[in-house]
Amino acid sequence: KLSLGQILMPTEFSATASDSVWQYDFTVPSGLNTSTLISINAFDKAGNEMQYSYPDPITIDSQSPIVENITLSSDNKNLQLVFDDIIYNDQGSSTLALDSFSFTINGGSLNPNDIVIAAISVDQKTVSLTLDYNNNASGEESLRVQLKENQLFDLAGNAVASQQATNSVLLNDTAAPYLTAIELVEENSVLLTYNEEVSASQNATASLNIANFTLASDLASSTAIASEADEVIQNGKEVEIKFNLLGPIINGEKLVVQLATQIYDLSGNATDTLYSNNKVNLILDRDQDGIIDELDQCPDTEAGQAVNENGCSFNQRDDDQDGVNNGRDKCPDTPEGETVDNE
Repeated sequence: KLSLGQILMPTEFSATASDSVWQYDFTVPSGLNTSTLISINAFDKAGNEMQYSYPDPITIDSQSPIVENITLSSDNKNLQLVFDDIIYNDQGSSTLALDSFSFTINGGSLNPNDIVIAAISVDQKTVSLTLDYNNNASGEESLRVQLKENQLFDLAGNAVASQQATNSVLLNDTAAPYLTAIELVEENSVLLTYNEEVSASQNATASLNIANFTLASDLASSTAIASEADEVIQNGKEVEIKFNLLGPIINGEKLVVQLATQIYDLSGNATDTLYSNNKVNLILDRDQDGIIDELDQCPDTEAGQAVNENGCSFNQRDDDQDGVNNGRDKCPDTPEGETVDNE
C-alpha cells in the first residue's frame, strides 16, 4: 500500500514494470501546494512485510501563481508585479517576452497605444516592466495589466492565469499644467483658468504672485501695457492678474501673458511657458458674443447664441415691436399699435 499524507490515503497497487520496480500513477488535485511524506507498506512473495517512510517530505505543487501586489514608480516608468511564487518562462528561465503583457486603460487622456514595454526583468517573485510613454498621464487613468496565456510559469510548470484579481494601478500625474481659458474681466484685469490647481513652488506651498508673470502687447510698437503685473490673486485653478495701462490701447490690440518663472501643479510637474490660451483682446466683451461691450445693446447674450450687429440674439430682439422680446412672445406678428399683454 502507498500513502501520501492527506493527498492519497493507503491504496493497494501491484508490481508494474517488474517485480522490483513498481509504479503508481495518481491525479493531483488542482490548486494544491503542500509538502507531504511518502509511506509504503509492502510484502514480498514469501509474505515478509516491509514498512518504509521516505525521510524527507516531498512538495506537490498544482497551484497556479497569482499576482499579490502591483506597484508603480512616481514617473510611471517602472511597473512591478509581485507574485506568490518564483516566475519562469516555459523553458524554465527568467527571460520573458515583451508581448507577455498588455494593458487597458480606464479614464484620463491616455490610451493603451501610448504605452510601450521597453524591457522586462525577473527577480525571483518580482517581475519589473520598464515602460515608455508617447504622452503624459493626467493622473486619472487606471492601468489594467493583462497577461498572455501560457507565458509565465512557476518551477512546477503551473501557468499564470491571464486574468488576475490584483491587476490594476492608478497612473501618476506626469503632465505639466496648462491654460484652458483667458478672459478680460475688467479694463485692466484678466482671469486665467488652468486645467488644474497650480503653485509657485514644487512642494505646492506657495500661491502664484507677480514675479511669476510677464505682460506684453501683441503689437511691437505698443507701450500701453506695463510688463509687471500690479496684483495677482489665486483661487485654486483660477488666477486673476491686475495690470496697469500706461497709455491708450490700439484697436484690435491684445494682451499677451507669459511666465517669468516655472510654476507647478500639485504633483510637482513644472512648466515655464504658456503655449496657448494666453492672449486676449483688450476691449471688453463680457458675454463673449463678438460685440464689444461699448457697442453691445444686449450685454447678457447666452453663450453660443448668434447675434446681430447690435449684439442681440433672436430671443433678445423684439421683431414685431410690441414690447415683448421674441424669446417670450407667443404672438410674434402683432400688428403695429396693438395693445398686448406680457406674453
